[in-house]
Amino acid sequence: MWTSNLTFANPEFLYGLTVIPLIVFWYARRHRAATSDIRFSSLLPFNQLKPSLKERVRHIPFILRMVVIAMLLVGFARPRTSSQGENVYAE
Repeated sequence: MWTSNLTFANPEFLYGLTVIPLIVFWYARRHRAATSDIRFSSLLPFNQLKPSLKERVRHIPFILRMVVIAMLLVGFARPRTSSQGENVYAE
């Protein structure tokens, strides 16, 4: 497999990947705790509403940011591959 030759010039940057789960946890906790300022006596009419497109894709920018941060950290670690070949001369 090609990953057997994979090394990193600066592997200390990979420790930065441990921050991403913390940021995801903070993001999920912040959005779960968000409450509305308007209170209703009954929420039954709102249960029949379907979520809009904006509500369905609202987390995509955050997900893309996390992917970009992960890719930058891996790029800063400078992955390298090496191939070892052997010249065989035969007549």
